Amino acid sequence: MTPASAPLAVPGSAGVSPAVAVHECGRSCHEPVERDARGTNGSVPQAVAGSAGVSPASAAGSAAGVAVAASSSEPRASASGLTEPRASASRRRAKAAMATARGSAGVIERQEQQHVELLKQALEAKNTPLESQRRYGPQWQSDRRQMERAIRIAAVAFRRWTGQRNLTRATAAEALGIPERTLASWENRWERNRLRFNPRGRAVARAPVERRNEVIAMYRLMGPHIGATVIRPWFPELPRRELEDLLRRLKFLHGQKRRLHFFTLRWLKPGTAWAMDHCTPPAPVEGVYNRILSVRDLAGQAPLAWSPVPDEGAEHVRLVLASLIAEHGAPLLIKKDNGSALNDTSVNALLEQNNIIGLLSPRATPQYNGACEAGNGSMKLRTSYEAARQGHPGRWTADDCEAARLQAYQTARPWGVSGPTPEEAWSKREPITAELRQRFLKSVEFYKEEERLKHGYLPGIELAADVRAKIHRAAIRRALCACRLLEVRRGHFSLPFSS
Repeated sequence: MTPASAPLAVPGSAGVSPAVAVHECGRSCHEPVERDARGTNGSVPQAVAGSAGVSPASAAGSAAGVAVAASSSEPRASASGLTEPRASASRRRAKAAMATARGSAGVIERQEQQHVELLKQALEAKNTPLESQRRYGPQWQSDRRQMERAIRIAAVAFRRWTGQRNLTRATAAEALGIPERTLASWENRWERNRLRFNPRGRAVARAPVERRNEVIAMYRLMGPHIGATVIRPWFPELPRRELEDLLRRLKFLHGQKRRLHFFTLRWLKPGTAWAMDHCTPPAPVEGVYNRILSVRDLAGQAPLAWSPVPDEGAEHVRLVLASLIAEHGAPLLIKKDNGSALNDTSVNALLEQNNIIGLLSPRATPQYNGACEAGNGSMKLRTSYEAARQGHPGRWTADDCEAARLQAYQTARPWGVSGPTPEEAWSKREPITAELRQRFLKSVEFYKEEERLKHGYLPGIELAADVRAKIHRAAIRRALCACRLLEVRRGHFSLPFSS
């Protein structure tokens, strides 16, 4: 018999347990091993993956070598012309062994990924807050104790797995990186109480409800700035940690009630959105003009117009807008407040003629048009400085207004010292194509219908003016975000404590 055809140990043969192959992961595969009906003469049995001393990879390699030897040494057909079944059976056994090895490798890989995720969760649970920020009582350490228990159970399972392969506890503990006595203690605790965890620290002694209510009343009387050191002499019998925890929770609730939410807008493409508003100068400009019309680009922060006008008449607004559109091109939308001149029929007709959408601010909400309001304040300051520089402080002229606009346009740094000026940002703007304008207009109409259905208004129903404006604002915001013209970020902050 050649070495290639030497028979290997098979479950069920002499000295080997029968008919069940034990895999590397410790589970049993209840598949009977196929045996040759013609006996042992010329048969080539297969080593089972996961049996003693054979790894899945070596078992697969041995099975493949046996299949090659069988196919080269045995005849292809018998004297009667029928094909011999031994070669095909050996090939099937080799394929089955290779599939078993691949399956075991996949199980081990999944178990390794689960173990890594468990370790990540344990590290996150270990990163507890500072002592002064930790909650009071055993229930707040439950998550960490549960994670510790899960890791210890995994270590005990690993020890049992190594024990099935005749490895010592010391070897398993060295592989895990823990002392052997610790691993033995975990095994004993598993047998005793399944590694049940107990809260650490002393038992919590809670104060009566009446005393806790007195602490709350003292907090309300003295204000949220009070500390545990100041209030402790009035409650000497209360545990220090309970008093600190109670004050911390009261301050947290006070901050939640005083929390303000805000939205941060970032306009992405200069030239697509403008804002306009009227402001009042400290004195009539040149003794004639009682108002100043301000028009700004929102993305580029460029002051496009700072024009003195006699009053808040619609005709002056229409003429200034028409000149800006002829010079710079029409934007996609213009933000404006609810002033009668800004919403006049002639102004709306000009916007509609150039496919510009007017975005109305909510009533009595000037912060909705905050960029233009803040810009007006800075422009007033620049105009005052320019008038003083020209020798007539407090008496603005049209030249002072234009000089202030050019100064802000060319020298302001709204994005910091290293950022571009409004002039640089405005000069790099991309023209608004007809495709972008049509896509924006269609998006606004689409989101209008969605907002109507969202608020329960069926198509065809006439809506009130304020409801219609609310739906219009929501649709425009969604369309701007969908066309990548605007980013909206939400944030919050709590007002500082005051006595």
